[in-house]
Amino acid sequence: MSAAVTTLNTLNYSMGVVAFSSVLFMLHMDAYTVDSHPRSWVRWMVYLDALAFFVLYQADLVRDVSTCSMHTSIYMAADIVWSFKDFFKFGYLVYRGLAIVGSKRVYPIYWTAAGSLVLYWIYIACAYGHALGSTDCTLDGFNDNSLIALYLYWTLVEVVVSAMVVRKMSKVQRKVRMANFAVETYDRFKFKEEVRLLIACIGMGMVTSVTIVDSLAGFDRRDLALTRFVFVYMQLLLLLGSASGDLRESGGESEGEDEDDADWKRRSIDS
Repeated sequence: MSAAVTTLNTLNYSMGVVAFSSVLFMLHMDAYTVDSHPRSWVRWMVYLDALAFFVLYQADLVRDVSTCSMHTSIYMAADIVWSFKDFFKFGYLVYRGLAIVGSKRVYPIYWTAAGSLVLYWIYIACAYGHALGSTDCTLDGFNDNSLIALYLYWTLVEVVVSAMVVRKMSKVQRKVRMANFAVETYDRFKFKEEVRLLIACIGMGMVTSVTIVDSLAGFDRRDLALTRFVFVYMQLLLLLGSASGDLRESGGESEGEDEDDADWKRRSIDS
């Protein structure tokens, strides 16, 4: 393995530091509170990502003194935590996409998040069922169709949300040109938030797409792994976008959110 690949793999493995720093960022911003509203799901995402990395690092710390099955079981526990993290992440992506286009529908948020969770659990069952049942407890050699299905689903969500954001931004720019004033003066804050969301979707979509192509082509991806590197930084973009909006007030609450919560509850009941 080349030095460059080793360096990139080390960076990928160390992304837990960024996840832990994201938690510190939320604490510093007094934006650490969570609830059941999808607005706060980005915070659930950060907490669970940090927890999953913590569990992952424990697995490697006890590698020398643990049995093969115990070590693999801890890895599986980390993936279970990550499955819930992705539940909140993709639910939040859909929530932000719907909010940007002005849709008040609730069910796509929960159905999208649930779909990610179910597919992730299927992958865990396939991968770790094979690993724990083998003599060397490795994840090599299992049929990764479940992983392809999971990444295809994520790619679809990212493409749809990206299309929603691009469509909204195009409409806004057309209205701005018709109104005959500079684009920069039209809702600059919201435009930046939309750009962050778009970059996050495109970045994660590129990783999932490449992984799918590699899997279908039969390439060996074990030598170079960058999924955590890209995912964690794209999640940081989501957090920063949220911090500039929903989390900009003390405690993560902005003016009028009580009314927003009441409206959300009404829409949840209606759905």
